[in-house]
Amino acid sequence: MTYVNWKLMHGGACTHPEKMVIPTGTWQKRTFPALFSLIEHPKHGPILIDTGYAKHFFDETQKMPYRIMRYLTPVQFDKRQSAYAQVIASGYQPEAVQFILLTHLHPDHVAGLKDFPKAAFYLSRREYQSIADKKGIAAIRKGFIPGLLPTDFAKRSHFIEENANMIQDESIAPFEKGYDVFHDGSIVAVEIPGHSDGQIGFFIRTSSTKRIFLAADSCWVSEAYQNLIYPHPITHVLNKKTPYRNSLFKVHQLSQIQPKITIVPSHCQTYWKNTQTVR
Repeated sequence: MTYVNWKLMHGGACTHPEKMVIPTGTWQKRTFPALFSLIEHPKHGPILIDTGYAKHFFDETQKMPYRIMRYLTPVQFDKRQSAYAQVIASGYQPEAVQFILLTHLHPDHVAGLKDFPKAAFYLSRREYQSIADKKGIAAIRKGFIPGLLPTDFAKRSHFIEENANMIQDESIAPFEKGYDVFHDGSIVAVEIPGHSDGQIGFFIRTSSTKRIFLAADSCWVSEAYQNLIYPHPITHVLNKKTPYRNSLFKVHQLSQIQPKITIVPSHCQTYWKNTQTVR
């Protein structure tokens, strides 16, 4: 069993009405950070899980139809929040990042990919196939901006279902199967579709007793999985309702079955603030 060091990072944020994620909330704007992770692996060195926002988002949304993405979710970003800048601040050169694991391909998760020219990308085949031929309005409907992907993205992509060892045991319950990404137990991927067609979450093992679950966008705030709060029906314009609810229910079950696991939604401002207080 291999253990890794895990660092949660803030990659900019967007604003959206609270009621979209907590239907009993108000229509006032709430801030949702784009959280991503830097993993320090004893064999593979620095590994990113998602990237948050980057300057490339603003470059690619200057013109229609992709400018729509700016209007749907107004973005707050400082260049110091880029994965590129934070990797350097952590003592690594961007070329040292050999692997970037992707929960899904929405802009707030992939905007920094172009800054890591040596990285291989690991994602689900279903996620890749859902956007592979999408452009313009068809891409927007998938929450996807093609120009954010490096031109050689396909060549550098590897599908987790085909490159990782499949596992089926109680360590990932209630998920029926998982994928041991590096064949050493340090990072295990599971399927949590709905928010996107092929979204995946990651179990991260940091010690013999400590594990993290990166819940991606199966929920946007911690109270959603804690209290099993489904989002406003309007959100299902982009989300697929039944798979989304099934995935959120499993994350809720995980919190009940394995209460010692730390669950981290990708956009929970409360969780982020709590981690800064602890520091």
